[in-house]
Amino acid sequence: MLSVLTSLRLVAVDEINIATEAHWSDSSVKNPESFDATAKQLAWEREIANRLLKSYRENENRLREIEAELDTLPIPYGGEPTGSGGYLTAWQKSALKKTQLNFTWDKTATIDAIALVPLRLYLGDEAGLTENAYWPGSIKIRAKVNGAWKILAELNDSQQEIQNSLPEFVSFDPIQTQECNIVFSNLPKRMGNNQYAGGFSEIFIFSTNANIAPRAKITVNSSREGYRVFSRDYLTDEQTPLGLPEIGPRTAGGLGLTIVTKDRIHSPARSFTIKYPEDQKIDGVRIDPAVIYKPGQAFPIRFTVQLLDAAQNILQSNERYLDTPFRNPGLNPHIVHFPPTTARSVRLNFIESSQPTERSRPWIQISEVTPLYRGVPLPRTAKITATQENKPRIAQGLSDPFGIQLFWSNQAAYDGMTQSGKILTHREWLKGLNLRLRLLEEKSLLTATQTTLLHKVRNYSLMSTIGLTLLIIFCALYLTIHHRMKVKREIRDTRERIASDLHDDVGSNLGTINLHTEFLMDQIEEAELTDRLKAIFKLTKESAFGLREVLHTTAPRIGRAQNIVPHIEELTQLSLFDIEYSLQLDPTINKTLTSPLLRKGLLLYYKEALYNIQHHAQCTQVTISLKEHLGRIELKISDNGIGMSKDQLAAPSTLRTLKLRAKDLNGALKIQSQPNQGMTLRLTISPR
Repeated sequence: MLSVLTSLRLVAVDEINIATEAHWSDSSVKNPESFDATAKQLAWEREIANRLLKSYRENENRLREIEAELDTLPIPYGGEPTGSGGYLTAWQKSALKKTQLNFTWDKTATIDAIALVPLRLYLGDEAGLTENAYWPGSIKIRAKVNGAWKILAELNDSQQEIQNSLPEFVSFDPIQTQECNIVFSNLPKRMGNNQYAGGFSEIFIFSTNANIAPRAKITVNSSREGYRVFSRDYLTDEQTPLGLPEIGPRTAGGLGLTIVTKDRIHSPARSFTIKYPEDQKIDGVRIDPAVIYKPGQAFPIRFTVQLLDAAQNILQSNERYLDTPFRNPGLNPHIVHFPPTTARSVRLNFIESSQPTERSRPWIQISEVTPLYRGVPLPRTAKITATQENKPRIAQGLSDPFGIQLFWSNQAAYDGMTQSGKILTHREWLKGLNLRLRLLEEKSLLTATQTTLLHKVRNYSLMSTIGLTLLIIFCALYLTIHHRMKVKREIRDTRERIASDLHDDVGSNLGTINLHTEFLMDQIEEAELTDRLKAIFKLTKESAFGLREVLHTTAPRIGRAQNIVPHIEELTQLSLFDIEYSLQLDPTINKTLTSPLLRKGLLLYYKEALYNIQHHAQCTQVTISLKEHLGRIELKISDNGIGMSKDQLAAPSTLRTLKLRAKDLNGALKIQSQPNQGMTLRLTISPR
C-alpha cells in the first residue's frame, strides 16, 4: 500500500529522478540488446562523478538521507479527492483582489501554529485541475495581539517547487489572541477565462495539539457560499482531500467494527461504548471510516455521540445527525467537538445503518473510534462494550486487493490502528505532510543538480557524437525546409492556376449573364418580370464580387481588392428588401480594410447578421453603421425587433455563428438586447 501510494503521489519527483537515465532508458527500450552497454556507460559516468566531484558525493549522501526520512512520514492519499468542497472565493476581475478570512473566538485563545491545505478537486470545466487548485500567490497570516495586528507569516507561491496539494504548516511562538485573519491575493486565473479566484480545502489553527478553528466564528469578504459546495462553512470541518491522519506501515490486525443486519431492513438502534476505569477530560470524539473497498460507504447515516458519567447519565450529547442523514465522509474521519467535559464513558448510538446498494443489507463499518482531549487521543485503558444486538461480524477469509486477510472486532475499534496504519493527531499529521513537501522540494533540487553534474561528465565523452548528430540534424533540417518551400511553391502555383481558370471561366460567365439580364430588362416591360430580372442581376453581381474577393484572398496576384462600400449597400438591399433601414458607411473604409482575410471575414459576418435579422428579429427598422474609430473598425447593427432575455443570450447556441466569426476576426463582439426592445450588435476589430 505504501509503495503504491508513494508512486501515485510522487510521480513528478520520480520523473526528475530518472532524468539522468532518460537518454539510456529510451534507447534500451527500442534496442534491448544495448541495455547492458548503456547500463555500464551510466554506471561509469556515476563512478567518475563520485570520484572527481565532492559536491556529487555530498548530494548522493543527502538524497539517501531524504529517502530514509520520507519512509517515516505520513503519505497523502493519491486517489480521487474526498471530503467536503472547501472554500473558494467568488470570481474576481483582477488577480490583485484581496480576500480576507477572519477567525474570531469568544474567549482569548493561545495559538502556536496554522496549517493551510490546498484545494484538490476534479472541477469539470476547469480542465480536470486537481493539484493546488486556486492556491493564492500571496498569503499573509496575522493575529491581533494587545489591540495591534502582528504578522505571523507571509507565503509566496514561488516558494513551492513541488505543487502536489501538500499543506503549508506555519509554527510560531505561542501568542494569545481573540482574532486571527488570513489575507491573500495574486489569485490564479480561471482556465480559459479572464476571471480569478483563490481558496483552500481546509484551515487548521492549533493551540498545542488542539485544532481550535472549528470553535471560531468565520467571516469573509468574498465567498461562493455554497455554490458547488465551496463555502467558508467548509473551512473548518476537518474534511481534507489528503486522507486519514495516520502513518503506515499497513497492518493486518485490529481493523475495527462491522455490524451487518440479518435482513434488508434497517435494524433497531445499537450502541458502542468506551468505558474508562476513572474519569477523563474529553472535548472531542474522532470516528474513522473504513477504507476497504469504497471509503466511507458503510459509515452510519444517523447516529448520536454521548459523554456519560460513572452512573451512565448523559453529560453531553451531539445529536446533529439524529434526524438529519449524514453525508458519506469518504476517506476523512468525522470529528465531534464538545466543551471540555469530565466523563467516564463515550457512547455511539447507531440509529440508521448505511445501505450501499438496493440489494445489500444495511451495515455499519467503522475503522476506529478515538476520544480526544485538546487534540490528543486518550490513554487506551478503556473497556469496550456493545449492546447484545450488535454481534460484530468477524470477516473470515475476506481479503482486500493487497492480499491481506481482514478480521473485525469490537476491541479493534479502539486500538489506535486503522487498517492503513497508526492514527496521528492532526498537528503531527499536517506537520509530517509539510515536512514531506520540504524534503521533496529539496530532493527535486538535488536531483536536478546531480543531473547537471552527470551531464558535464557525459559531455566530455559525447562531444564527437554531438557534433555528428548536429551535422545530421542540420542536413535533415535543410532538406526538410527545402522540401517545404518546394511544396509551398507548388501549392501557390496551383492556387494561381485555379484562380486564373475561375477568373477566366466563371467570372466571364457571370459577366455574360449580367449582359443578357440587362438586355432582357430593356426588352421586357412587365413589372413583375423586370423585378425578378433585377434580382437576378444583383445576385449575379454580388456573386461576381464574392468571386473576386475569394480570388484576391487565395491568389493576390490574380484577384484584386475592390470597393467594399457599394457591395455592402447592394448586399443590404438584397437581404433587407422588405425592412426599412438606414445605412451609414465610411467611404474611406477601403483604405483601412486592406487585408483580404479581414475583408472576407467581415463580409461573412455581415451576411450572417442580416440573415438573422431577416429571419428571426421580426423588426421593422434596422440601423447600420461602418466606420473607423481610434484606429479600429467598428460595425454596429441595431434593430427594433423582439430582442432576447439575459438567459437566452447566455445560452451557448445563441448567435453562435456570429460569435465564431468575431473570434476568427480577433474582434470584440458586444451584444445588447432586452425582450421587445430590439438588439444591438457592436463588432470592433483591428485592421492590423
